[in-house]
Amino acid sequence: KRGMGRRGASYTVGQLAKLAGVSARTLRYYEEEGLLRPSRAESGYRVYAASDAKRLAYILSMRACGLPVATIRSLLENDEEISAMCSVHTFLL
Repeated sequence: KRGMGRRGASYTVGQLAKLAGVSARTLRYYEEEGLLRPSRAESGYRVYAASDAKRLAYILSMRACGLPVATIRSLLENDEEISAMCSVHTFLL
């Protein structure tokens, strides 16, 4: 089974949704809220890179911890904060 964020991988909205265990609507919602920023193919379809899959994994982890979308957006805007948060989370596990 492929892991999320496989280097050099690209995914359609359906592929990433299936891989992450969420709906395509959830991915579009996260894009509307500014959490994900997929690129667009010439056809206009969303294309998610490995970095988007990794970012989605962070988002889903934070949602599982009960963080609201606004807080997640704020954390994702500052890479240092998210790195520190992940380090603390890993330490506590």
